[in-house]
Amino acid sequence: MAESIYGIRTRMNSGGSSSPSSSDSDINDTCSELSWERERRQYRQSHRNRRFSATSVCTNPEEDVYVMVLQNRQGLSEDLKSIFTLKDICDVTFLVGEDRKPIKGVRAIIASRSKVLYELISAHEKSPRHSKYSKRSLLMKTLSRLSCTGVRHRTVDSWRELTIPMTSFDPESFQRLMNYIHSGTLTVDSRTVIGLLNAAYTFGFPEMRQACWDFALGCTARADNLQDMFESIAIYKSHKMTVSLMKMLKNYVEGCPALNSYTALIEEILSNDSNSTSNDI
Repeated sequence: MAESIYGIRTRMNSGGSSSPSSSDSDINDTCSELSWERERRQYRQSHRNRRFSATSVCTNPEEDVYVMVLQNRQGLSEDLKSIFTLKDICDVTFLVGEDRKPIKGVRAIIASRSKVLYELISAHEKSPRHSKYSKRSLLMKTLSRLSCTGVRHRTVDSWRELTIPMTSFDPESFQRLMNYIHSGTLTVDSRTVIGLLNAAYTFGFPEMRQACWDFALGCTARADNLQDMFESIAIYKSHKMTVSLMKMLKNYVEGCPALNSYTALIEEILSNDSNSTSNDI
């Protein structure tokens, strides 16, 4: 019986032994080639699976117009995450918290995702204190030096740097908000859920607000999660969603001896609500 594998033929005798038509080294080389080819096929298949696992294709053959809709939202999300590493693209800086930590973003993306942030950015753009323009990016300087088409006609106005103070949020929560705005992905834990809950309410992200609200209520399953949540509540005492959440958790905390130390904090937050609830940005 004769069998062909990648152009190498072997013969089998009647006793079941084989008589190689090439030397042992040729057979070893063939085995190595087969192993390498198998690994390459497995890699291609796994890469194809990863690429298409986040891709959906929808067709409507029964409609009058036959079209296909291709979606790869995960791929888009991953690409947009890298925008924070491209400093020349980021054109707005938020100075967050008491330490005024700089957190950058892209005005066009931020404005398109939140009407509140759009109005905030527009107000700061029109403010006289931002009339001085920053230097153009290194990329535009290079293009200008190379005399690329249209670069000389670009106005400096489009390259000015915008700085906005954001003192009523903590830097970690606000950074995660920016990640969500730019890529659609949000990571929430017990230390940031209060900040993200109030940010979602303040800047108009209802789906994010509901998710954070449910997560905050889920933190009641473990005392350590509740402790982390209460420890991060300092700068959010007067925010509306903090007050609403404390109303929900008041009875639960009173019935849990391990959390009695937070009863006074809850009473303070709820007493402030009788005066006014501030959500100043």
